[in-house]
Amino acid sequence: MSLASLTEELKTITSVLETWAKLDASLSNSSVPTAGLVGFLSDASGDGTWNDAYRCVDATVTNATKVAEGFKFTGSESYAMWPVNMRGYHSVHGFVDYAFTLVATVTIDEVPKESAPLLGASLEDNENLKFVRLSYTTEKQWETTFKGTATRSEITWEVGKQYQVALVLQGNKGSVYVDGVLVGSSDTLPALEAR
Repeated sequence: MSLASLTEELKTITSVLETWAKLDASLSNSSVPTAGLVGFLSDASGDGTWNDAYRCVDATVTNATKVAEGFKFTGSESYAMWPVNMRGYHSVHGFVDYAFTLVATVTIDEVPKESAPLLGASLEDNENLKFVRLSYTTEKQWETTFKGTATRSEITWEVGKQYQVALVLQGNKGSVYVDGVLVGSSDTLPALEAR
């Protein structure tokens, strides 16, 4: 039997919990939905990494430019990947298989030449299947995708305007919101066992 000092680990745990408490307090008065919040991609970043202010899982950024309060993404090869429940990364958020809310504040700088993805969630074992996705179209409409099937919304977007967009999964129901308005939903998403 051997004993190890856990003093440093305890300091780390205490520091992380203090960080969570500070962030919870500062975000509780914002317009961002915070119920069940377990990650927050902060303004801090570097070397292709977008830091999780909650100190859990950082996002990897590819072909993007750092701007105040986030990143500017241009084109389909410019993106951030936040691997919250992927094998080979930190599988610390197993609950995202059943329920999650993903919120981002976005501004669209120009009308795309074709429908362009904005925010999405993919299944780990099938990167080509966009399980839930929000895109913006050349006709300035929002487009939602569930299980690979795209549907356009009558709700429109404007160049240069800031929007808060959210993807929500609750069991087999997926929903997409823009500024709190439902732009698409599906209650026929496959349950975890069928994915």
